[in-house]
Parts: sequence; C-alpha cells; structure tokens
Amino acid sequence: MRDLGTAHSTAAYLYGIDVPQPRAAPTPHLQPSIISCLECGNSYAALATHLSRIHKISVAEYRRQHNLPHTPLASLATSRIRLAAQRQPDSHESWTALRISELRRARGVSQQHFAALCKVTSTTVRNWEKGRTTPQPRARLRLQQLDPGTGS
Repeated sequence: MRDLGTAHSTAAYLYGIDVPQPRAAPTPHLQPSIISCLECGNSYAALATHLSRIHKISVAEYRRQHNLPHTPLASLATSRIRLAAQRQPDSHESWTALRISELRRARGVSQQHFAALCKVTSTTVRNWEKGRTTPQPRARLRLQQLDPGTGS
C-alpha cells in the first residue's frame, strides 16, 4: 500500500491540481482509548463536541473532508461504554435528581466525595441533583455500580 503523502503528490502531479495534504495520517487515528482529530492532531475520547466547538464543522462535514463515511468518531473504549449503557434497562430518564441525591445521602458522603466515586466533578454532581443535567453513559454505569437497588 502506498504512503498517503505519496498518493497525494502523485495525484497533484498527474492531474495538475493542488491536493491538500491531510494534517494527520488517517490510519492510526482510532486507538483503543483515544481518537485523534485529523484536523489538528489532538486526541480525545470522542470527536463530535471538539469538531463543533473548535473547528466549527459538523460531523458529516468532517467525514466528507476526510473520506470517513462509516468510521466511528469515538474511541473504541468510549463506543463500548456507550453501547453497554444503551443495553442497560436503566436509561438516563430513571436517574432523576431525587434518585441521585438519595443515593448519595444513603451512602453518607458529600457531593465532593460522591463525585470522586463517580469520577466526575462536584459541579457535575450538583447539576445532577438540581436536575440541570443528567448523567452521561459512563457515569450512569458508575451510578448503577454504586446503587444497591440495581443488584451490582
């Protein structure tokens, strides 16, 4: 298989066009726990938020630009966690502010300590308990592990 840079150079030479070089090699961008942005080369667990906030492009546009029609834009580990959370009968709707607050109080810990157990910030726990936000898939799995009512 030819080097990507060589392929771009050959296309530019043969067709007399200026073909932009990709900023990062597309093959190793997806790794077990990270995915690298092909725009800037930085690594993340998932790219959708990064693309919209930093590069101001949609996921569809990014896939078109880099010819990645069916490539997941989340690391393998993040994809597995999301899939496991979707398979759980306990959806994000069931993690109400009251339920989270009761779980924390039943364990007898502060928001800060509970946040450490869930591997999130204390601000996140406060937002959950006030009903401003709901737990993301990874946090829902941790909450299920902490909740004696789920059998974990």
